[in-house]
Order: sequence, then structure tokens, then C-alpha cells
Amino acid sequence: IQISLRRMENKASFEVFNQGKCIAEEDLQHLWDAFYRIDKARTHDDKNNVGLGLYIVKTIIDKLGGICRIENRENGVVVSVVLDCK
Repeated sequence: IQISLRRMENKASFEVFNQGKCIAEEDLQHLWDAFYRIDKARTHDDKNNVGLGLYIVKTIIDKLGGICRIENRENGVVVSVVLDCK
């Protein structure tokens, strides 16, 4: 995992890059949805993972007027958050 924080004029950009498998395109569009999990096989067995983590992150970032994205890149996936930092 690589983590970076940059300041661009009046914005702060935070990125987390996870090297490994990319996420299927059909899953990318749903990752911010409440209760969404990619691994459907774990639905009944994993009581600690209810699929709310990224939904909560997006809700907070939206309330703060920021932008968050998840993108496939060569050799992995990057999650990025951009916020105003006036």
C-alpha cells in the first residue's frame, strides 16, 4: 500500500494505492453503495463486514463538499479523496 497527501492550491488530495488485483468494472460503480460487497460468498459468514465502510466515507466527504473516487490503475486500485483546505 502506498499513501500520499498533496496540497494543490486550496485543495488537499489524499490517495491510497493498493497494489494487486483490479476491481471488476461492474463492481466499481457500486463500491460506494451501502451494504455492497464484492465477495458475495462472504455474505452470511463474515459478521464483521457489513459493507458500510466506503458508504460512510463517501457520505462524510460529500457533506464536506469533497470528491472521492476509486479507479483501477496498472497493477492495482487507487482510492482518492479531494477536500478544500482554506
